[in-house]
Amino acid sequence: QYYSKEMSRHASRLRRQLTELMDLNDVLHENALELLQALRRQNFRLIVFDECHHLTDYWASVMTHLVKRLYDPLIIGLTGTPPEGKSANRQARYLSLVGDIDYQVPTPALVKEGGLAPFQDLVFFTEPTDTEMAFLESQHDEFHVLIDDLTQSVSPDQSPALSSWIGQRVADSQDWPAFVSKQPELAQAAVRYMWKQRLPLPENFELSESLMQSPFIDDWMLLLEDYALHKLKVSASREDHELYERIRTAVRRLGYALTERGIRRQASPVDRVLAYSTGKPQAVAKILDLEYQTLQDRLRAVVVTDFERASQTTTKILRGVLDPEAGGATAAFRELLAHDVSQWINPCLVTGSLLLVDKRIASQFLEASRYYIRGQGYSFELIARQEPENCFVEITAGVSQWETRLYVGMATHLFERGITKCLIGTRGIFGEGWDSQSLNTLIDLTTATSAVSVKQLRGRSIRLNANDPLGTRKVANNWDIVSIAPALEKGLNDYYRFVRKHEGYFGISDDGQIECGVGHVHPAFSELTASEVFASLNEFNEEMTGRALARDQIYNLWKVGQPYYNRCLGAVEVSRLRKLNLTPPHIRRDLNYKTHARQLRANLYGIWWEYGGVGAAVSAMLAYVLYGWGISLYAALLPLVALVVLGRRKHKLLYGRLKNETCKPNTQESSLVDIGTAILSSLQEIRLLPPSISRESIKVTLRSDGSYRVFLDDVEPEHSQYFARCLNEALAPITNQPYLIPKYEYATVGRNENSQEKAFFKAYLAGKAEPRLASYHGVPKLLARSEKGRESFQSAWNKYVSPGFIVATTTKPELLEKYFGMGPSLAQRLLWE
Repeated sequence: QYYSKEMSRHASRLRRQLTELMDLNDVLHENALELLQALRRQNFRLIVFDECHHLTDYWASVMTHLVKRLYDPLIIGLTGTPPEGKSANRQARYLSLVGDIDYQVPTPALVKEGGLAPFQDLVFFTEPTDTEMAFLESQHDEFHVLIDDLTQSVSPDQSPALSSWIGQRVADSQDWPAFVSKQPELAQAAVRYMWKQRLPLPENFELSESLMQSPFIDDWMLLLEDYALHKLKVSASREDHELYERIRTAVRRLGYALTERGIRRQASPVDRVLAYSTGKPQAVAKILDLEYQTLQDRLRAVVVTDFERASQTTTKILRGVLDPEAGGATAAFRELLAHDVSQWINPCLVTGSLLLVDKRIASQFLEASRYYIRGQGYSFELIARQEPENCFVEITAGVSQWETRLYVGMATHLFERGITKCLIGTRGIFGEGWDSQSLNTLIDLTTATSAVSVKQLRGRSIRLNANDPLGTRKVANNWDIVSIAPALEKGLNDYYRFVRKHEGYFGISDDGQIECGVGHVHPAFSELTASEVFASLNEFNEEMTGRALARDQIYNLWKVGQPYYNRCLGAVEVSRLRKLNLTPPHIRRDLNYKTHARQLRANLYGIWWEYGGVGAAVSAMLAYVLYGWGISLYAALLPLVALVVLGRRKHKLLYGRLKNETCKPNTQESSLVDIGTAILSSLQEIRLLPPSISRESIKVTLRSDGSYRVFLDDVEPEHSQYFARCLNEALAPITNQPYLIPKYEYATVGRNENSQEKAFFKAYLAGKAEPRLASYHGVPKLLARSEKGRESFQSAWNKYVSPGFIVATTTKPELLEKYFGMGPSLAQRLLWE
């Protein structure tokens, strides 16, 4: 068996290498060659390749040679899942045969048109069992002991080994900005380690919130890689070489390989335990119980796994940790049969070698199957095998016609009728090519993360059911089940796999946007610090449960039948924003706000001169007239009093208006719009964006987790990408940006908002409210690369955001030290509208 496997692998590699040199006469069977000659004689000029995404390997080369013999025919390739993430050679082979995409209908467009059912992506979190957790902890023990040994002092007068190395690395890199520029990830890991170990930081260095935490597993790997390769491996000491081997062994248990080129990820027992945790089949039963409460007899669910049973290798490695059937279709089938909901949904297991049916519907299933078999033109009888201790029946025939294609079609037919409401099987059965119009609940237990596999699997559930009266209102729930152990360094591997599944996949978000990436499942999942997201699993599961029951609400979010643009827009998600103070109002770029305060005082005092002076002049004239008539002079004061009253009223109104304008605090939304406006204006000035785009096109929406989504609406996709990229770079935490620009704000004091405004405006008018430096922002690369772009951005920033001059960090490297890591959490997203 091993020999056959190895020979097959080598044969496949040789076949790929020979594809460009081979002769079809040496490769194709004589019947195929005769068929090819017949095609030439008939002068076929059109070739249609269905599911053409398969044309990336050996078969593509065969087809290329075939096409060359058919007198330059027209080629049409059809696929719902274009190949993504292929090697350069495979991508070139594919494009040379079918060319670039000429016409594409995205899945969201088909949903909007009513050709596919709306859907939502959901996730259910589980934790490993006690046995699995004990194993996971044991795999981490050696790593923890290693870290303790490296970070603890051997004697009072000797520093820990790793601390000495990191301190030396930071000390040797006297030019901290250059170190950050060359190795920003390592610099960040080193700073987190130094903060945790209370080591002295670089001079003038101010820690951001993101750096004041213990190193993550990726930080540890960067530090160990640097220490092992640049200190231990090149050492002449035998003890250092032994420590190197110890590091290599410890990280391998966690799924990392220490190689000559550094630490690389690889599969590990930890990954397998999380991927195939016993808790996942239990979660399947909970989800189906929930779905049945809403859909009742209309429920049609499929549970898809990687395999029927775990491989011998997996069970051998994890013997005593995972059940022998863990992660497979049979484990999910057995767990579901033991749950109360099985009496209502009567699950059926369908794999490449087995057809197992809930014994409670065995007779009904057999009778309906016989009708199906006869309808397909077969006359053999089906056999039901049951062992007394089992609660299921195996259906078979014992004849050569009994093949996978036949019984999968039969099981699907009975599934559509509702005799069984749940099918359980493998990705090979229920992946590409399988069709069910009634399917409305998909539970994905697979580990596949490729874009093609993910899209194909989720495409099973979104077919419209033409025979269902409610078919036009069908909404499919697509579930992922994720097992996590946040307390362990590698306990989030299954979550990161879940994140990769949704890369390149569009879905409906909580705010009605159709978004690519895991953020459409929940906005909190856009965060990079997953361990913080999963502080409470129950809250997320309860929220997903509520969404699963709200199918009508999800249908309305898709706005089926309403107009759409069919284009993709870049967006930025921003969270962890710092608290704002007052943004400087109407300040000139030289920070001389006192000029503005002087103008305000002149406007306010001018009212007294205007009304008081006019009143005094009128009163004096009136007094002269009245004196000549012999009338009392007190009447002459009436115009002065009246004008002074009017002046005081106008002064009060103007004072209030100026106070509101000056003291109006920026909200997070308005601040993001101001920064976006500065970017938009400068991009328009350097002609990367058209002048027709206005400030009103900048959209800022608040998501359910408190984060903000910012994007440029009603524009061309290319323009939205420019804007999103620049906004992301302007808001990004400070690391190694070549140019920075400051943002000034005013601090306010007082017990409440009213007293704060009153005290601040009084100080502002008096010229005693000094602006303070609140933060630095990076100059976007598209604007920083030219002097004109930098001048344009500085001018726009001064006009819409804050005064301040652009600073080159090469001339002021201390800024990178002081503000390193400061900034919000960001994620760039792609929206479809």
